Amino acid sequence: MNLQATFNDYLPPITSLLAYRHNISDMVLDFEKKLIEYDVTKGCMILLYIGNVPQMLDTLLTTVNIIDDYGRRWKRFVEARRLREGVKIRGGAPMVGSHDTIYLDVIYN
Repeated sequence: MNLQATFNDYLPPITSLLAYRHNISDMVLDFEKKLIEYDVTKGCMILLYIGNVPQMLDTLLTTVNIIDDYGRRWKRFVEARRLREGVKIRGGAPMVGSHDTIYLDVIYN
């Protein structure tokens, strides 16, 4: 079986047309968070277990995957968006339940 990487020249250049893109507005549960220094410097984000967060996460998990609207994980999300302390983000989950993935977007005001 040939598993070499191939590139499709016919893929749209607009990332919103790719399958993995999500829209926080379409999520059943969401939350807002103002980033603190720890969130942007340590490679992980602190989530308080209040509001919609308890309905989104499995209570036995100590870590979850955080995915942005381009498929990046948290540390790459912070670097790519050049996030700083004080920036507001919005997270969401597609349904109530025990998730190990939260989807994110930046709130631009």
